[in-house]
Amino acid sequence: MLLVDTNMLVDVLQDDPQWIDWSIGQLRAQSKIRRLAINPIIYGELSLTFATVEALDQTVADLGLLMIEIPRPALF
Repeated sequence: MLLVDTNMLVDVLQDDPQWIDWSIGQLRAQSKIRRLAINPIIYGELSLTFATVEALDQTVADLGLLMIEIPRPALF
């Protein structure tokens, strides 16, 4: 499993002219060998670019991202 950085997803979702090609290439390459995931922190950071929870949830699903929780010992 690979935790995807928020910035890569923002590059793709906002069509960043400098980074979109690199970010898409990395996401495609990694998705062939690993399951791509986000956690609640990344979800919260991404939420700033969406008007509704439903829109964000749909995008997460469309991108095939797995939502994983952060273990309490890691939060501690």
